[in-house]
Amino acid sequence: MTDTGMRAYANPFNAGFGVDPPYMAGRDGVVHRILADLRDGPGRARYITVALGDRGVGKTTIENRLRDYVTAEFGWATLRWTAGLESPFAATLNDAYDTIRSQLTGPRRRHVAGTKIGFNAGVVHADIDLVAGSQRPTTVAGQLRSLGTLARDTNSAVVVFVDELQAGDSASLAALSTAIQETNGERLPVALVAVGLPTARVRLRNIRGATFIERQRPIVIGNLNDSDARDALERPMIDADRNYEPAIFPVMLAVAGGYPYAIQLVGEHTWDQAGDNDTITVAHATQGARLAQGDLDTIYLERWEQLTQRQRDYLAAVIQHLTTDGSAPSNLVAATYGTDTRSAAQTRAALIDHHQLLYSDSPNSLRFALPGFELWIRRQSGATRTHPHTPPPNAPTTTTTPVSNNDHPTVGRRVEQIADRQTPRSTRP
Repeated sequence: MTDTGMRAYANPFNAGFGVDPPYMAGRDGVVHRILADLRDGPGRARYITVALGDRGVGKTTIENRLRDYVTAEFGWATLRWTAGLESPFAATLNDAYDTIRSQLTGPRRRHVAGTKIGFNAGVVHADIDLVAGSQRPTTVAGQLRSLGTLARDTNSAVVVFVDELQAGDSASLAALSTAIQETNGERLPVALVAVGLPTARVRLRNIRGATFIERQRPIVIGNLNDSDARDALERPMIDADRNYEPAIFPVMLAVAGGYPYAIQLVGEHTWDQAGDNDTITVAHATQGARLAQGDLDTIYLERWEQLTQRQRDYLAAVIQHLTTDGSAPSNLVAATYGTDTRSAAQTRAALIDHHQLLYSDSPNSLRFALPGFELWIRRQSGATRTHPHTPPPNAPTTTTTPVSNNDHPTVGRRVEQIADRQTPRSTRP
């Protein structure tokens, strides 16, 4: 690049939960795998896709990329339902029913190049009377079956996209799961792509009629590896034709690790600190990292202030029993937490279901659901990880060597001190 003096640079980073960054690093493999199975039609393993991961790891971004692609490139009809924030699924589907029928028969419908889309032998019945004489079904299963039949007959497909799967009401999740099981069994081209927090599987397991979705083998969306994390920071700078000092990346990644939200945050702040300068320097990155850490700390503090003292004590017990793979045996946590079994169960349930700060991915296992929160609690309490195999902040791990409780002798006491100086105590479980 040739320096041409000061000029304005549009910030290519976009930090926010549920918003898409202009450049998505490290997720092409997942996207292509799902698209390939969708293209091949009903019966493929990922025709019913459930992707789970913590807040801020890019689940919604992946889903949005998939939706854009199947709409623009495949010409298929789509339905999006954000569970918990919108009307029940039945109402969302009913409102969109006529629009989806129009999408299936309108000028946007076309073949996927080089394929038969896996159903109907590639035959398009363009002469079908799609409106006259057709009776509108009144149930979720009936409407999805009707749309799936129409999609099959027009050599198209319907893809239902669900966000915040864990937040869906029981009736909606049961109706959706039952309907998808029926259309899947009949090999109708009605696909499902659902994303949510890791707590979604337990939630579905406890809902009568929702186990078909729960039984699907989930795709786990985690943090980026070192190479992809750097790519997420460097590629936007290259695309913007902006100079940078290579030494900025260790500074930025020391705060962000592989956590996609934090990567966007430190990238955004560093870019802003550079202003109109042609070169992003270590000084800019240092200031950007400081601001990003401050934003992350604010998020953690806000979540902390919503907790009762009992819930904070429970988190302290989780930290004391964390292993290097990021899990804690729930029976040991309960023993350390003390009090009676019912109180411990209520506190655990509140942290999982209401606050969504913990989740259980297997029997007798607990994990933090908000990346970096556990490390923030440690910093505030003055306790640090001392195990020699402890990974850097936000980095994925694979070992299961337990961290001794003696490494954190002050966590419980210091967590109580944090509560004393920051928020009033509450006795609610």
